[in-house]
Amino acid sequence: MNIFNKIQIGLYRLDIRLVIVVGTLVRLLLIPFTAHPFDVNEWYVYGASKTLSDINFNGVNFMRPLWLYLILLQSYFYRFISTFTGWIATPIEHISPMFRPYYGIEWIPGPLFNTIIKFPLLLADVGISLILYRLVRDHSSPTTAKKVFTLYYLNPFSIWITSGWGQSDSLSVFFTVLSLYYILNSHVFRSLFTLFIASLFKMYAIAFFFPVL
Repeated sequence: MNIFNKIQIGLYRLDIRLVIVVGTLVRLLLIPFTAHPFDVNEWYVYGASKTLSDINFNGVNFMRPLWLYLILLQSYFYRFISTFTGWIATPIEHISPMFRPYYGIEWIPGPLFNTIIKFPLLLADVGISLILYRLVRDHSSPTTAKKVFTLYYLNPFSIWITSGWGQSDSLSVFFTVLSLYYILNSHVFRSLFTLFIASLFKMYAIAFFFPVL
């Protein structure tokens, strides 16, 4: 029996509930303690220095306005929680020069900020997996759907991008996959609307408007 057959048998035997537990635990272990230092610094500074009225539709802000709104809302919640917990960001000057990151980073926000900012990304990963399962189950078979669910939710790349690094792509992917689900079920307006939401997180989702239309 070759390695591919073993993997296939392993995927067949895996229970969806076990996959959810394992995939979620791995993500929860990564979320508080890992992040790209430049990105979380930018989000922390943005959330601390801006208000909702500061978001404009020029340049970079226009490329991802919903993500910026979300950062601001999460920053309000972070400040509220940190007043009770005492968990605050660490200035870069308080870290040994040996361990300081580059790129002009000013703050290390810490586990509380990382957890709050990444939690929607975890929910998006769960949502993507469930939609993929439903799509494949409806158009193929439950067995294949379970394999697809497992391959996505336990995929090291998708785990690291969202829960390790903290990139927001999963939010756009969630609404893009949801749009695909709607168009395959002949709900054109819902498909266009969710694709519009996806493009407000990441502009590359606009490329899918043409196939939908």
